[in-house]
Amino acid sequence: MKLLIALYFFILAIIQMGLFFGINHYYRSKNSVKPSRHWMSSLLISVLGLIIFGAGIIVIDDILKPEFNFTVANTLFFVAAVLQALFCKSLNHPISRFMKISFSISIIIFAIIFEWMRNAGSYEVRTAFMCILASFLHMANFRDLSKEGE
Repeated sequence: MKLLIALYFFILAIIQMGLFFGINHYYRSKNSVKPSRHWMSSLLISVLGLIIFGAGIIVIDDILKPEFNFTVANTLFFVAAVLQALFCKSLNHPISRFMKISFSISIIIFAIIFEWMRNAGSYEVRTAFMCILASFLHMANFRDLSKEGE
């Protein structure tokens, strides 16, 4: 079963990598439009997180005691989500230095909290934390996307 779950993460990584290479090739051939640095970085970081997560699933002995690589993978997922948020915000206005610094600090805080949760919390609590956090980030993205073009 572990192999099938890991395979799922590897397939998602391959799909996202294909999306990255396809878009990168398209934009290089057109030269008139440049892809968003935030969005392209989000794709690459998400791929890296998926690969680390999939590899971690293969080698894990007990899901109740995950290794540090799960903190790394989940932090990369958070970084990818933050970069998506920056991309959505950049559609309406330039990203300020303060916002970039704030998001950078939030990544460090996330890594510390998730590492603490990995050591002290349960699988369910970590999963709920990630789902709630992702929901808030996606709601903010939807808000920013709905403002785009106004």
